[in-house]
Amino acid sequence: MLRRSISNGSGMNKFLGQHSETARLAIDAFLEQGERGYLSAIAEERELPFLSILDMEYMSHQRNQSFPDASATKDKEADPGDVDTGDRSSLNSELTSGTYFPLMSDVHPPELELGWPGTPLLTVSGQTQATVIFQRNKANSIKDLLRSLISRARMVIAIVMDLFTDMEILCDLLEASSRRHVPVYLILDEEYLKHFVEMCNKMCRCSLRDNMRIRCLSGDTYYSKAGKKFAGQVLEKFILIDCDQVLAGTYSFTWLCSQVHTSLVTHFRGQIVAEFDKEFRYLYAESRAVTSFCVSRLDRDGASGRGSCPHTGGGGSRCGMPGPTVAPWCRWPARAHGRPRPVLFYLGTG
Repeated sequence: MLRRSISNGSGMNKFLGQHSETARLAIDAFLEQGERGYLSAIAEERELPFLSILDMEYMSHQRNQSFPDASATKDKEADPGDVDTGDRSSLNSELTSGTYFPLMSDVHPPELELGWPGTPLLTVSGQTQATVIFQRNKANSIKDLLRSLISRARMVIAIVMDLFTDMEILCDLLEASSRRHVPVYLILDEEYLKHFVEMCNKMCRCSLRDNMRIRCLSGDTYYSKAGKKFAGQVLEKFILIDCDQVLAGTYSFTWLCSQVHTSLVTHFRGQIVAEFDKEFRYLYAESRAVTSFCVSRLDRDGASGRGSCPHTGGGGSRCGMPGPTVAPWCRWPARAHGRPRPVLFYLGTG
């Protein structure tokens, strides 16, 4: 494997190749021994420390999340909960850090259970058109364009998003799926799923069950030789409307992105849309179904409180994470002294 490098006075190589053996050994040392082991490996190989503090903090956090205690792992195996076991046969998101990808093939992406219209012939044969919209241009609001596209959708809405906390956009999707009967597919980054759950907790009277599928996904998984691992995130952000047009870019579905963050999106039409169509279906096949989660509802007087959640063993806190599949709008009696009673939102069978 060739490696591009520039030698400085100390003889160190400034650049490491994407599949550098030196880099892999340094990462493995970090996962096994922490920052001290990583720096030792770098010094031994006479390389520059290529990991930033942000990189190391992320890997440390993910590494800790990847190793629950033995009893928790045993319980998880006994009760798979809300994860769609049919998707566990898909290992494309755990391809490891090497250069060999035996599971990547030319198989066709799967169909989706709510229906999928496919790319229209005029789109496939049409010339690609692209329009760039910058958030700084207040005359062309990205959010206004996004909501307009959702309101005009007639056949399907497919979304891949890292962070989704914008209530207005969720309401638009609910209107499209329940009133206009447009299938809505939503793939969210697994790391940020908890923020989507929190938003739904605030919108406790909405129903996410009609004509909508919500799934989560992580990025690729890095495995060390000793078996330790950490997963990446899903940072793709795009929305596919009727398999005819796409909005893709740096815009996340948050209030901050709509008001203060700078971002951009590109509005695509024509042949290029078929590539997003294919990519979405591949991601959907790799993702896991989110079938239900527990939230607590405020009482009529507006007093806040947390009811007993069966997912947390009767404690005071809401679980905020996916739980076992239950019947739609499942409720249990409120506790004494006016505490709110929790509600399970049903998100479909995914």
